[in-house]
Amino acid sequence: MKQFICNSCGKMHDITPTIWKCECGGVLNIVKDTPKVDIKVWNNYPNSLWRYFETMPFEKDSKTWESVTMGEGQSPLIVLDPMEPNTYVKVDYMMPTLSFKDRGAVV
Repeated sequence: MKQFICNSCGKMHDITPTIWKCECGGVLNIVKDTPKVDIKVWNNYPNSLWRYFETMPFEKDSKTWESVTMGEGQSPLIVLDPMEPNTYVKVDYMMPTLSFKDRGAVV
């Protein structure tokens, strides 16, 4: 059973529709396992947000992602300033709808 944990006092709470913060006023986080990341499986998926499917909370034999993807994710990084070669920006206007919101919308 999934639970919340308070990030201030550490108290555990069952997930219910009415709880949104701890009695102490702390923010609640969902208790969940950290996914194991195996970069070898990335090549089993398209070069998009869905290459990280194995780390997402979906049934692993599901092909749900195939019906909702428009090729979002993997937008290029470009150097912001040639004088500062370690500063990059994401070119999110190259997403299918020209918006950074594509990643969140598809997930």
